[in-house]
Amino acid sequence: MDLAGGLSYRAADTEVPTAKRKPTIRNPAPLLAHLRRWRAAGAHHVAEWNGKPVGRVNKALARSCEAVGFEGVSAQAVTHAFQGGADEWEAMGFFGLSTETARRYAHHHPDFQGSVHKAPTGPKTGPD
Repeated sequence: MDLAGGLSYRAADTEVPTAKRKPTIRNPAPLLAHLRRWRAAGAHHVAEWNGKPVGRVNKALARSCEAVGFEGVSAQAVTHAFQGGADEWEAMGFFGLSTETARRYAHHHPDFQGSVHKAPTGPKTGPD
C-alpha cells in the first residue's frame, strides 16, 4: 500500500504472474481515508485480527457477520461495483477482470440490456 500516493500494489515484485491479474489500483477516497486512519491507529495489515493478518477475508467476513446477526452480506466487490453503475471497462482494469469474467457480472448493472428494451419504442433508423 502506498498511502501517500493512494495506490495499492496487489502483486509483489517477486510474484510470478498467473492467469489471475493483480493490477495496481488507485484507492477510492473513502477507503484511503480508512486505511490512513487504521495505519495511524497501529494497523500493519489491510485485514487483520489481533494484530495478525487475516488469511481468508471471505471466511473472516462471514464469521464476523454471523457473530453480529447480519445476513446477505457479500464480499463481492465486482457485483457491488456493477450494481452501482460502474463502467465495464474501468471495472475490468480496477479488478483485473478478463472480458469473459466481466460479462459474468454484467447482469448486475442497472443498465443491463437497456438499449434492447428501448429499441422497440425508439425512432426507426434506416429503410422501412
